[in-house]
Amino acid sequence: DPTADPTNDPTPDPTQDPTNDPTIDPTYNPSTSPTTDPTNEPTVSPTTDPTKDPTQDPTPDPTSDPTDNPTYMPTISPTQEACVLATSFDIAIVVDNSCALTEAECWIQRDQVAELLTRVKADNDFDNPKVTYIEYNSQGAIVRVSLDNPMQVNVRQYYDFIRNQGTCGDGGTGETDLVAGLDLALLEFELYGNPNAIKKIITINNCRNAVINNDVNGTVITDPNDPNNPSNQGGTGNGNGNGDDSSEEVDYEDNMICGTIANKINTRGIDAYVVNIPAPHGRAANVISDPANYLTCLTDHNPERVYSPAPRDPNNDVISDQEYTDAFDQCVTGVCSIPTAAPTPDPTTDPTMNPTPWPTKSPTTDPTPDPTQDPTADPTVDPTSDPTPDPTQDPTADPTNDPTTDPTTDPTPAPTGSPTPAPTNDPTKSPTREPTPSPNMQACENGGYLDVIFCVDTSYAGVTNDECAAQNELAAELYTAVKGPNNLVRVGYIRYGAKVSGSAPIVDIALNQAPYNIRDE
Repeated sequence: DPTADPTNDPTPDPTQDPTNDPTIDPTYNPSTSPTTDPTNEPTVSPTTDPTKDPTQDPTPDPTSDPTDNPTYMPTISPTQEACVLATSFDIAIVVDNSCALTEAECWIQRDQVAELLTRVKADNDFDNPKVTYIEYNSQGAIVRVSLDNPMQVNVRQYYDFIRNQGTCGDGGTGETDLVAGLDLALLEFELYGNPNAIKKIITINNCRNAVINNDVNGTVITDPNDPNNPSNQGGTGNGNGNGDDSSEEVDYEDNMICGTIANKINTRGIDAYVVNIPAPHGRAANVISDPANYLTCLTDHNPERVYSPAPRDPNNDVISDQEYTDAFDQCVTGVCSIPTAAPTPDPTTDPTMNPTPWPTKSPTTDPTPDPTQDPTADPTVDPTSDPTPDPTQDPTADPTNDPTTDPTTDPTPAPTGSPTPAPTNDPTKSPTREPTPSPNMQACENGGYLDVIFCVDTSYAGVTNDECAAQNELAAELYTAVKGPNNLVRVGYIRYGAKVSGSAPIVDIALNQAPYNIRDE
């Protein structure tokens, strides 16, 4: 065994196998398989795929898409993100279309207003903020996109609308009806706004508000600060480019804007932001001449909410993108912030006036005469005269008569007769009568207008009198829980299901019915 095995097996196997296999297999296999595969596959595949894909794919896409898309996409979806809002907002953008801007100037203004939209509004699950887009011209205003428009949930579509379908370039007649634009903004908030939302108005102005009354005999009203007025250039005209024509009267409606409109804005807790981009001089007679100060009355005379470009070179009096961009850069921060104006009047007036009269008048007047006169006169005179005779005579005679007679007569009838009827009658009758119209819950008057309708089911005939009374009491309690004394909330009451003619619902209290629903305008 040790001789045969090592001699026969190792000799033929290592001789034939290593000779045939390593020669044929290694030669054939490594030559054909490794040579063909590595040659064809690494050469054809890496060469064809990596060459074709990285060359054709990345090249057409980055060339077509990044070239077309970056030009198209950043315009619709700008690189600047919309501000993050901490609560609900309603915003009105009110834009001038009365100053005869050129096509190029209109393109700049529409493009920049669309950019402003994307800086305050982005698509989100809460549809916040809602933004209304309003244009005003020489004879009125129009709501182009309302607060309840479906575009509120599609910022990209909204952006395209302003950019491509916004109107611009009208006017140039010297008339501008900003009042109509502001009135529409307030109406939008009232009709479609969220009563709990913070409300902001942004006005973008090229010309000054002005109304021309034709064929008026009398004093001609002009703007003494407007260098475009012929009266300020040696003529006697009215500032409308009509020379000495005294048959026209120009009303800049300062009382209307700075009085009526400004009061409404302040009363309703609305913040106004003014962006003044004057049209080039000569474009219209009422071009804004003092952009840094025009409409400061709308901002509660806060200059930090009025934005205007630096004075232009007279030789290069043109509107530019940069003027809008610079103004919006300053404006957006304030627009997206929670105002402090509304909370300030209440804490200032109430805590200041109430604590001041009460602690001052009451503790000062009452404690001063009493502790000064009584303790001074009594302790000096009485303790000297009274304590000597009284403790001897009074405590001896009086303590027997007074404490016995007085404490018995006075304390007994008074606590028994007086305190008993009062706590019994007053607390029993009053709490029963008064807590119903004046419940403990405070009405939800939050500064905004709100309409509420109560729809009450009266179809079930099996309700007992007690159950009916309980239901009516609940409705009355709910009524006083939402409606307060300031008439900001209107409440209607409708019963349905009652067996009446035609089975029509019964409107017991309508939203416009006096005296239940009277809203102060």
